Amino acid sequence: MRTGVALSAQQAEMLDELKRYLDENFPVEHEGPSGATPEWSSEEEFAWVRSFNSQLARDGWLVAHWPPSYGGRGLTPLDNMLIREELSFRRVPIANLNGLDMLAPILLELGTEEQRQEHLPKIASMERLWCQGFSEPEAGSDLTSLRTTARREGDHYVVNGSKIWTGHAMHAEWMILLARTDPESRGGRGLSLLMVDLKSPGVTLHPIRSLTGGVTFCQEFFSDVRVPVSNLVGPEHNGWRASNVLLQHERARANPAAMFRRDLDDLMAAVVERGGADPGTEIALGKMIERVESARAMAYDVASVLAKDEGHFPPHMPSVMKIVGAELAADLSELATDILGLDVAEYTPNEGNWDFWQEFLYSPVARIGGGSYEIQHDIIAAMCLGLGR
Repeated sequence: MRTGVALSAQQAEMLDELKRYLDENFPVEHEGPSGATPEWSSEEEFAWVRSFNSQLARDGWLVAHWPPSYGGRGLTPLDNMLIREELSFRRVPIANLNGLDMLAPILLELGTEEQRQEHLPKIASMERLWCQGFSEPEAGSDLTSLRTTARREGDHYVVNGSKIWTGHAMHAEWMILLARTDPESRGGRGLSLLMVDLKSPGVTLHPIRSLTGGVTFCQEFFSDVRVPVSNLVGPEHNGWRASNVLLQHERARANPAAMFRRDLDDLMAAVVERGGADPGTEIALGKMIERVESARAMAYDVASVLAKDEGHFPPHMPSVMKIVGAELAADLSELATDILGLDVAEYTPNEGNWDFWQEFLYSPVARIGGGSYEIQHDIIAAMCLGLGR
């Protein structure tokens, strides 16, 4: 895949090396759907992905932007984006995204050295898989109304409550949990971010089966679960700030546009295979190319800003990227189903472990996960336009 920026000689050499590495080590039968996560695959397929991701980390491709002291190569955010773009274009499934792309940046910014040394190497090696415990049965879009509590008792917190719609939880061993540590507080005040071992006594997990037939989310119940105070991330009662930084990293992921580019390329190949397109279809595909490449250009800009501003996003950009990515996921999969018609459920490319029908079924998740449309527009209005909430 061509990049959207001029590459240095070092970056071009790095990408050539990565392409050769994937040619030699990644079988196409393990490609994954763009809208899915490997945690939704069969147990056998997920075990393979987990092992291959661990290999990617050992060989320097999974966390290349981390400091060398934690297993990375000390590369820049733009270098990391170039790597993730190539991985995404090849449809290489990446497990443990909650650990890799959400918790890890928080630990690097707010965590203690002991927390970094304990968790970061195990995140990269896939030894410790994570999920994100934010949403609750009565606190989704309005996350500050959450009811899960963490009462301080000596050198432990005692956690009680429930979380729901937790992606990746079916394989996770640990959770990034947002809970209220100040019982007198309201709203975003008095919340704390805790790292919870899901094997702790008092944790119960219930799988939720989706329309695709697989278990894609879970609900968890916490009954007097004891969590060491040393598992607190950032200052006590200041978890709202930490959780917002985490959500920024979730919403501004570098790779979705590259996944969409691959989907679009395969859709155009399918059109050619079926005898070509009528003028209306050609126009629709042309417009989709413009949108996908615009999304890639936006991601390059954000990666460049991150490199200059020590890893801090422009306040509104994660929400902008989240909206653009969610709309592309929905519209591109819908375009594929319109073009392929009734054949979409049966059409499978000659190689790979995915199809357009899976993408269509998974696409609604993009509009909700990481915060709904309404939440993102509210953030943009407040952070970018200066409008009142």
